[in-house]
Amino acid sequence: MLQFLHMWRRAISGGFAPMIATGLLAYFGTIHAISWYLVALGAITLIATLVSRETAFEDMQRIMSRPH
Repeated sequence: MLQFLHMWRRAISGGFAPMIATGLLAYFGTIHAISWYLVALGAITLIATLVSRETAFEDMQRIMSRPH
C-alpha cells in the first residue's frame, strides 16, 4: 500500500506538477489554488510518513528480502 502511495505521489507531484499548476491557475485564475494543491501534497506526504514503519535499527537485508 505504501509503495503505491509513494509512486502515486511521485507521479502527481513531480511529473505532472507544472501541468497541474498551469491548469489550476487557468481554471481558478488565482495562485491560491496552486497553494492548496501543494498543501494537499504535503498532507499526503505527512500521512505516508506517519504510517511508515521505522527501520533504522533493523537488518536491511532481512527487510529487502521480504516479498512485497
